[in-house]
Amino acid sequence: MKSTILSLLILSALIIPACSTEKDKQVNIDVDLKEFGLDTLQLRSFNSNQIDSLSIVVHENIKKEFLAFKNAGIEESKSSGPTEEYFGDKLYGYYLAFPSSENGVANLKRAFAIWSVSKAGNKMKMVLNTISLDKEYWTELAHDYPLNQLYLRGKNWIPFVDSRKQKAYHNQLSEWISKTKSEKSLTHLNFYFADIYFKKKDYEQADDYLIKVLELNRDSVISGSEQIVEKAQSYYNEIHPLQIGD
Repeated sequence: MKSTILSLLILSALIIPACSTEKDKQVNIDVDLKEFGLDTLQLRSFNSNQIDSLSIVVHENIKKEFLAFKNAGIEESKSSGPTEEYFGDKLYGYYLAFPSSENGVANLKRAFAIWSVSKAGNKMKMVLNTISLDKEYWTELAHDYPLNQLYLRGKNWIPFVDSRKQKAYHNQLSEWISKTKSEKSLTHLNFYFADIYFKKKDYEQADDYLIKVLELNRDSVISGSEQIVEKAQSYYNEIHPLQIGD
């Protein structure tokens, strides 16, 4: 018991790395867990109860530092210390260390929310490609990305650059569709395609993807896809207005 408490105390001192005074310094989320002070404690040798206790300490430390950051004020935070994106990195680091903990997935979602505000799309894309598309929460992360907004925001006045960005975006969606067996992920990914073509007024292409969305949810709407299916039905009705007698 004493050794467990001692380990927790050591971790509370090590888990939050010293903040850099460099304005643009960020935590590198590609590095291993030693950046978060975890490898020195050899997590693999801990039992489940010790891991749970450890995860609570880590969570509270990150939460405490983030609240201090928010209370310091935006202008002061910009001049020195960490940026908001830094905390997205930390929350992702927490998920890597404690994916099965009570706060594991919740902190991953918080990381995505912060990265979305910070426009750290490269990090979001990297993580989406490392997590199984069949995970229940994958579509929630993809929705926060957000794929359709990045597509629209990527518009460029040079047609060639625009074309390359659109092709890369389409290829990414197609790759994800080919990899997943999750009907929920397929619903969302096919709708992203339908949304693009509908807004471009390419109704023939949009119709193909809308039908896929509606077919997947024909018998019953997949949980977490209600808004997507409702929007898909709305698009479909605009393309195919009801005739007298239908």
